Amino acid sequence: MKTREGKDDIALREALKRCTRAQDDASAGLQDVVLAQWQALYGAAGQAEAALAAPAGGAVGHGRPWPRSGALLAVLALLAVLWWLNRPDPAMEELMQVDVLSQIAIGEL
Repeated sequence: MKTREGKDDIALREALKRCTRAQDDASAGLQDVVLAQWQALYGAAGQAEAALAAPAGGAVGHGRPWPRSGALLAVLALLAVLWWLNRPDPAMEELMQVDVLSQIAIGEL
């Protein structure tokens, strides 16, 4: 019984190795197709631009402008809310007029 389990285990490992090799081959083939299409569309100039746009880590693309834009939008929204909360109260502004204050002082209001 132990030999049967060992054979099944070895067969399973070999099957998994074949699957990963096939996946690596398919991935390499897809990369070749994408690179060929890129070269057909953009040529050597596109490759130079892509190399310049690549971050230091080596990943291509993924320049993320959204976090900076999102932060700017959040700051602007916060400023707008603060301005709205600190706006003058029209009723209080009316009461603070000099003529209204003088009438309050003499007891007419």
